[in-house]
Amino acid sequence: EFDLGEFFRCFDAHAVVPFRSYLCWVDYSLGILFCDVFDESPKLLHLELPAQLPQLHREVMGRAWAEAYHAVGVTEGEVMKFVKLVRDKDELSETTGPATDAFTITSWSLKITESNGMMKWEQDAFLRSSEIGFDGFTHLPRTPLEFPLISMYEPSVVYFMIGHDQASYMYNKVWIVAVDISNGKVKSSSAYINGVEQVGDLCGEEALYFAKEKPQCYTSFLPADFAKHLNLFGTR
Repeated sequence: EFDLGEFFRCFDAHAVVPFRSYLCWVDYSLGILFCDVFDESPKLLHLELPAQLPQLHREVMGRAWAEAYHAVGVTEGEVMKFVKLVRDKDELSETTGPATDAFTITSWSLKITESNGMMKWEQDAFLRSSEIGFDGFTHLPRTPLEFPLISMYEPSVVYFMIGHDQASYMYNKVWIVAVDISNGKVKSSSAYINGVEQVGDLCGEEALYFAKEKPQCYTSFLPADFAKHLNLFGTR
């Protein structure tokens, strides 16, 4: 029943994630391809994601929509996690406002059976937007969180983008916020775009350029660490 040719024709990796001895290609519509790159005869294994966004169709919604509401990452203890945001009662929305600001965050961890290597997703967190505590962070707007990024060091922490003063899909001010989804508390925030005149240490025309471009390609600007498995001094 599985049409391999059709699958690869449609598969489009939104992310590539190292996990244990696997290299994993993630398509938020079709699931994850696992490949043990250290195996003498590598094979591709396919695992579906535990949930998909309703109305997410690659023919209609572009890559940015998928990355704005999904994340797969590996956190401390080499645990793979999947995080999904759903806004306004399972509907995608292109505008913000009282009717569309409500959302939920759900997180799953990948469990692997030691005896036979079977993989299974287990839900470990479910958080409503109304349950998120902004104590001590009154400067943050109450617009929906977007672009989740799973912490590499704290299993229950997920980073998000949150913007203020939206106009024509562009936020004038943007913060990165760390949310502990196990208890719904905001742990920290960091200014990402502070208006169109200042972006970090940039100013003038450079700041204006990045302020316009960054909301359209958040993931390209997020920091990353080299995988610990990478031998920078090796010959291979």
